[in-house]
Amino acid sequence: MTTTLLTLAMLFFSVLSQAVGAQAVTSIGLYECEGTQNGVAYTLPLKVEPLGDTVKLTWGPPSTLVGLGLPHRGYLAVAIVSPSSGAVGVAIYAISAGRLTGAWARGDGTINVETCSIIQQGKPA
Repeated sequence: MTTTLLTLAMLFFSVLSQAVGAQAVTSIGLYECEGTQNGVAYTLPLKVEPLGDTVKLTWGPPSTLVGLGLPHRGYLAVAIVSPSSGAVGVAIYAISAGRLTGAWARGDGTINVETCSIIQQGKPA
């Protein structure tokens, strides 16, 4: 199942980038994300860094997840992986001034929501 999800995420990003191209994300910096996972509230820090026409996302601690984001037309599509377990997921965010609002899934059949608000604009240290 993990291989299938990763393959689908890679195919999605490949098709999307070929069809529409990437655009720059202006909301680079540190965020605080608040959301729910299976009905339980959480708060996590998020670092968004430039990576060419894409962005690198790092959630945590306490847990650490990394993602590759493809911005396009006001949205950010993200492939996510847990370096410790190898679990994969996908997310989609609406980009607005200082905020990322979206949904994510990790292959267990549930869709979770979160809002990330910028707390430090600019390239994180």
